[in-house]
Amino acid sequence: MRSNEEILEEIRDAFPAAFIFSGDFGSEHIEMGVADVAVHLSWMPGLCGTVVIHELGMAADKIDARLALAECTAKAMGFGNILCSHYRAIPKTVLEERGYKELHSYTNPRTDNRVTIFTKDLV
Repeated sequence: MRSNEEILEEIRDAFPAAFIFSGDFGSEHIEMGVADVAVHLSWMPGLCGTVVIHELGMAADKIDARLALAECTAKAMGFGNILCSHYRAIPKTVLEERGYKELHSYTNPRTDNRVTIFTKDLV
């Protein structure tokens, strides 16, 4: 397994100012940032090769940077697939235009939010 420094160095090839808010590459959750853009990634035992983006956010002007940072981080860590959920103000087409495919939609019974799960292969 590669060290935290090796993985962060690869990410910094694309995002020179990248830094870790919390967690590390060996834990099950990490928060990465560049300037005013942050991404939250988690991986789960049993879901081999897949990372989940949390809290993608509502700011459409930051979506490209968030997705690029998430994808770069996931690739550097050796993941081959990303899952993300969508339920906020960003149109679903924004994810579709960036290569994400819709997997499933449901209504969260606690909040009545309509949630759509998207995936994208990274390899």
